[in-house]
Amino acid sequence: MPRIIEKTPEVARCVWEVRNGYSRPHGLLVAGPRRLYDENDIIQRLPAPDARQEIETQQRLRETQADLLVIDAADGSVREQTSLDFAPVWDGLAVAEQSLFVSDCSGALSRMNRMKAEELDR
Repeated sequence: MPRIIEKTPEVARCVWEVRNGYSRPHGLLVAGPRRLYDENDIIQRLPAPDARQEIETQQRLRETQADLLVIDAADGSVREQTSLDFAPVWDGLAVAEQSLFVSDCSGALSRMNRMKAEELDR
């Protein structure tokens, strides 16, 4: 039975299920900014200045960068991870032609082939 992932190290903005035809999923592609804090913990610490600082830092990350994870569907392990120097839009992932396409918050579209991004001409 596949393991259910309760929390990823990222705040998931985009999730794409990787399949081979109609078979069971092989994995997930997850993109989003790195999770800096546990939401329940930060609420308990408010209104402390350090808690507010962590929230502001997380907000900046949401707008400027993200990580892309390839997660194995069988055991929930992270198979690959790469950093992106842009923030993807909500549900901004698509797969075609053996490439991953990521739409970012600036409106640019990047084609990723083997975890390397190249910006496409508009």
